[in-house]
Amino acid sequence: MKNKFIRMTFAAFLAHASGIMALAENQSGRLELKLDDCVKIALQKNPQVRAAIEGIKSSQAAIGEARAPYYPELKATAGYSRWQTRAFLPEGLLPPTAPKVIGPTDDYKAQGTARWILFDNGERKARLDISKVMAKISVENLDSTRQNVVFLIHERFYSLAASIELKQVAVQNQARAEQHLKFANERKSAGAVPESDVLRARVAASEAKLNLVRANNLIRINMGWLNTVMGLPVETDITLKINTDVPSIPTEASASSLITQAIMCRPEIKASQGRIEAAQKSLAMAKSEYGPKVRAEGAYGLRDDASDLEEKEYAAGVSIELPIFSGFSTKYKISERKAELSKTESETEAIVQAIQQEVWIARSQLQEANETVETADIRVKDATESTRMGEERYKNGGCTITDLMDIQTALAKAEADLVEAKWNLRIAKANLVKSTGTLIARHE
Repeated sequence: MKNKFIRMTFAAFLAHASGIMALAENQSGRLELKLDDCVKIALQKNPQVRAAIEGIKSSQAAIGEARAPYYPELKATAGYSRWQTRAFLPEGLLPPTAPKVIGPTDDYKAQGTARWILFDNGERKARLDISKVMAKISVENLDSTRQNVVFLIHERFYSLAASIELKQVAVQNQARAEQHLKFANERKSAGAVPESDVLRARVAASEAKLNLVRANNLIRINMGWLNTVMGLPVETDITLKINTDVPSIPTEASASSLITQAIMCRPEIKASQGRIEAAQKSLAMAKSEYGPKVRAEGAYGLRDDASDLEEKEYAAGVSIELPIFSGFSTKYKISERKAELSKTESETEAIVQAIQQEVWIARSQLQEANETVETADIRVKDATESTRMGEERYKNGGCTITDLMDIQTALAKAEADLVEAKWNLRIAKANLVKSTGTLIARHE
C-alpha cells in the first residue's frame, strides 16, 4: 500500500510540477516561486529523488525474481551432432568380425525438460522475505532522501530570501553613507570641519557601495544553489514569492516528546529496523542449507539418426539431495550471519542515538535562534536611535566624523544581523521538523 501511495504521489508531482513551471512564469519569463512550489519541483526533478524512486522499482523487480523458484523451470533443447567412438567391450562378447568403432553417425534430438523444487527447507521463503524487506527499505530510503531534499529547499530558499533582504539593508546603508558624505561636505563648506572628514565619509560611502556589490553576488550564488537543489539549470532566472510569516511550530514541546516522535517517524530508523529483519532472514536462509532439498524432474523428447525423429525418449522422477559434508561451509556461514545480525542491531542502536542527539541539538538551536532574533531586534532599535542622535550631534559639531561612521557601521551590522537572525530562525524551525521526520507531511 505504501509503495502504491509513493507511485501515485510521484505521478501527481509529475503533473502538478509541470503545471507549476508553466504558471509560475511571469511576463518577463522569470519563474515566480513560493516555497511550496520549490518543494514540489524538487521532488519531481531532483536527481537524488529520481534515483531513490528507481531504487524502489529495482527492489520490486527483485521480489519477482525471488518468487521465480516457486514455479517449475521449463526448458526446451534441440541439437544435431555427428559422432564416432571406439567400442570397448569385453572380449568374446561380440564375434571377431564385429567393428571396433561405432559410427560415424548422425544424432538429431529435440527435448523438453521440467524441474520443480518441492521442498528446500525454507530457503526460497527466506530469500523472498529478504527481497520484500529490501523493498521496504528502499521506500524508507526514498522518504529519507525526500526529507533531506525538502530541508535543503527550505535552507536554500530562506538563504536566498535573506540575501535579498540583505541587499535592501545594503541599499539603505549606502543611502545613509551618501547622506553622511553630504553632511561632511556641507560642514566643510562652512569651514567647520577639515577635508579629512570629507575623505573619511567618502571612504565609508565607497565601502557601502562595495557591500551592495557583495550583496548582489550573494543573491546570484544563493539563487544558483536553490536551482541546483530543485534540479533546474543553475542559471534559471527565478523570483521568490516570500511569505514573511514565521512557520507555526510549537517551540514549547519537550525534548522527550520530540525524540519519541522522531523514533516513530524517522525513515532512517525504519530502514535500519528493516535491515535487522533482513539479517534475520539471511540467517534463516543459511540454516536451511542443513536440510534436504526435494526436486521433481521430468524430460520428454525425440532422438534419432535421421531428421524425422521417430524415436521417443522420456524420463520422470523425484530426487532428494541431503548435504553430508561441505568443509564446514554452512557452519561458518551461519556464524557470519549471526555476526552480521549483531552488527546491524548495534548500528541501529547507534542510529537511534544519533537521531536523539540531532533532535536535541535542533531544539537547542531553535531556542538560540528565537533569543537571537529578540536580541537583534533590540540592537537595531537602539542603533537606529543612536544614529539619529549621532547625525544631529555631528551637524551641530557635537561629535567627530569618526564617531558618526562608527555609529553608522554599528547600525548596518545590527540590521544585517537581524535579517540573518530572522531567516536563520525559519531554517532552525525547518531543521527541527526535519529531525522529527515530519517535514514532508507539511507539504502534502
